[in-house]
Amino acid sequence: GDILFSETWAAPAAWAAGGMQIEFNAISLEEGVAVIWTKDTLEYYAFSTDTGKYMWGPAEPEYYMNYYGWTELLERPILIWDGKLYSSGCGGIIYCYDLTDGDVLWTYVSEDPYQEYLFANNWWQFFLFITDGKLYTSHMEHSAIEPMPRGAPFLCLNATDGDIIWEADGLFRSTRWGGRAIIGDSIIVGMDTYDNRLYAIGKGPSATTVLIQNDVIAHGSNVLIKGMVTDVSPGT
Repeated sequence: GDILFSETWAAPAAWAAGGMQIEFNAISLEEGVAVIWTKDTLEYYAFSTDTGKYMWGPAEPEYYMNYYGWTELLERPILIWDGKLYSSGCGGIIYCYDLTDGDVLWTYVSEDPYQEYLFANNWWQFFLFITDGKLYTSHMEHSAIEPMPRGAPFLCLNATDGDIIWEADGLFRSTRWGGRAIIGDSIIVGMDTYDNRLYAIGKGPSATTVLIQNDVIAHGSNVLIKGMVTDVSPGT
């Protein structure tokens, strides 16, 4: 029950003037950082969990559409991994910040080229999890309008540099109310709000076929071997 620290910080004048929504966004005891989000200015501030001291902020403001959605209600979950802060939301732009100084390391824009999504030019991105150095994220919406937008992306990005590893458009559309997808034993399980079913995806079983070009081959001669690997998972 001892007090570990008591730190006073001079907040920006706009905070004291009122009308500002200040949210406690994310914390990592391992990294020793707690992050605060100013919803009205779309900026992050960071503080040390060891000393309570101010570390950095405000970070570069995000795209204005990220104003919508509460982090506390998991409408725009924020992730911390390997010294980085990951942020996105209704604006459909993924931001990766350096957790030590707040600099933006990279961004990824989830473009909606056919304007399926009603409220923005990009797909609202909803973080699922980070594992094995990969950021998994998908489209989510608070209250969909029928017909639901087609082709919602399910993305796997390199969490270090933001490069896309794979993308499946229209495969799954995540849920605000049904919770985020989970992963275990390399199998991802999540709810698809296109049809309200649970799906499990992962590396499925395969069949291998090997063919040799000639049945009779002289010793020391070259040989051509052909083969095929076929997906035989039950979902295909």
